[in-house]
Amino acid sequence: MRRVGQTALLLLISASAIAQQEADQPSFRSGVELLQLDVAVLDGQRRPVRGLTADEFTVLENGVRRPIRSFVAVDMPARTQAQQPVWAKDAAPDVATNQIAKDEGRLVILLMDRSIPYLGGTVQAQKIALAAVDQLGPQDVAAVISTSGAYRPQTFTADRTRLVRAINQRDWSSESSLAPWSIDGGGDPRCFCGLCVLETLTTASDAVRNIPRRRKLLLFIGRGIVINLAPLGPNASPGCEHDVKAAREKLFESLAVSNLTIHSIDPRDLANVGDHTQASVSGTGLDRPANGGPQTRLQALQGARNDLLRTQQSLAVLPERTGGRTVVNTNASLEKVAEIFEESNAYYVLGVERDPSAKPSTRRSVTIEVARRNVRAHAQRHFLAPGPDPAVRPAKETPSTPDALSALLPDAGKPLALHLAAFAKPDGEGGSVRITLNAAAFVRDAASAALDISAIAVDQAGVTQGSAKQMSTLIGPTGDKTRTPLVTIPTYLDLRPGDYEIRVAVVDRAAGASASVFAQILVPNFAAERLSLSDLVVEASPATPPSDTTTVAVDATATTERAFGRGAQVRAVFQIYQGTERTDAIVPVTTRVRVVDSRGAVARDQSIVFAAADFHARRTDCRINLPINGLPAGDYLLEIIATAGGEHQTRKLRFAVQ
Repeated sequence: MRRVGQTALLLLISASAIAQQEADQPSFRSGVELLQLDVAVLDGQRRPVRGLTADEFTVLENGVRRPIRSFVAVDMPARTQAQQPVWAKDAAPDVATNQIAKDEGRLVILLMDRSIPYLGGTVQAQKIALAAVDQLGPQDVAAVISTSGAYRPQTFTADRTRLVRAINQRDWSSESSLAPWSIDGGGDPRCFCGLCVLETLTTASDAVRNIPRRRKLLLFIGRGIVINLAPLGPNASPGCEHDVKAAREKLFESLAVSNLTIHSIDPRDLANVGDHTQASVSGTGLDRPANGGPQTRLQALQGARNDLLRTQQSLAVLPERTGGRTVVNTNASLEKVAEIFEESNAYYVLGVERDPSAKPSTRRSVTIEVARRNVRAHAQRHFLAPGPDPAVRPAKETPSTPDALSALLPDAGKPLALHLAAFAKPDGEGGSVRITLNAAAFVRDAASAALDISAIAVDQAGVTQGSAKQMSTLIGPTGDKTRTPLVTIPTYLDLRPGDYEIRVAVVDRAAGASASVFAQILVPNFAAERLSLSDLVVEASPATPPSDTTTVAVDATATTERAFGRGAQVRAVFQIYQGTERTDAIVPVTTRVRVVDSRGAVARDQSIVFAAADFHARRTDCRINLPINGLPAGDYLLEIIATAGGEHQTRKLRFAVQ
């Protein structure tokens, strides 16, 4: 029987080259290559200890003290929700940048386990995951994965709306009678011996191993882990015993070097024991025949207690190894989520000089001590000494394009900004994704720059579904050299309806520079849906349009800018569709246009009616001028709501007036 395939993690690590070369791990340069360690220091109440200095840390490599050559104290920005626009959570920025790869912050994985219990358990599991999303700071990114192949994962993103949608996609529980540690996977052939849980955890740990400067958290939400053979019962096969042990050791080895902190949270909250409390389990509770004697019922109760104890003990194993928390037997699990994030708000990044005499590719132990009473340092326990030096590259040689597109986080070598917009193709099914890339950082002074640009689209199964390549030449500034010119490079990808991650890489081989940027997009089924909208494209024009709304073509040059000064003429361009392959009658579409300020006050509210005659080939074009000159400085939200025949579609755009 084939064991679980890591379907739920394919997108998370799609082409991510989990084993990025050791040379890819950033290091502080001071004449030697340094080992970079991110270290959390907590007091007895698990609160972060701030204000430590490098002199208070001692780092031992294989028991020998090594010098600390660089030291950074990280204190993440406070979550100032009161200062954010009231619509901030519901309207994610539509322009992605690669600078998030340079930020300190948290890398959070929400793992929804197949052992989430039926009915009430799945509701609480969703609440726990949503509470984690609510705790994310401005520099955090998160992913949602599962140990069941039945659910679509959400790769790392700062888009809270996407994370919430992934969490709420379905009931996360398995079938009602599932025993998460059953030999046959609880009826799930993909999880023979329960190995899918250990393998998913190992894959996640491997994937984040070489991500520096960020605290890495995994919230395991479930009621048990097959961490050893004991929960499998007397019918466990020798094959299971061997496979579980091998998978467990592989996971432990990965966690020792990845610095991934695992927190286990049981969604059952305050657990009740006994068949009479499990009304959802077939053959128990209210529908159980009353033919068991006192001794039988006592044995059943004792068995349930032992079962609960074993599962809760299994949840504690990984947090104890990684410095995390085990949250069981409490009705305050949502409050515990807030405490988990609070303890990771401050940490330290140490650049440690490695032992130059260490044999290449050997496993080295790391011990970190802090000269403070009643505190504990949490960091990775081992690292791998660098292997033999690869052949020296020419000074201007840059990473290959596949490398730039395969990392877990984008390459922030030079700033890039990316906007994606899905439009219906002129004919047939699917959409054309318009990629607008701001590559102004690659412009050289008074010189042209020839850039190789590559883009791929990865679907929810981690499979590349489209790609594009082009060569673009940027001309250096000829006027004011103190200003960086806005340089946009358009390209296109034709894709079928679905959810995708678009990855774009830029390589300037002559200058030896490269960068990449990632973003996600949902391509609607423009052909079949009765009403759908393209994404909004923003364009700025030096000329004032003749009216607030007019029908124009949508192939104008786009911009990734979202902050505009006085005098700017800015418009949002989009298309409305009524099923490009449908044959039913075209109906009028009412489009409501609202501009809302950061406090929720409406600055503009207008309705536009598109008659049936305005549609050609079952689509119509629209351009909405933003009232930049009539708005005070601040943050704004443009909301467009299209309504036709009981169908509603919405698009939102964040912008600022300077």
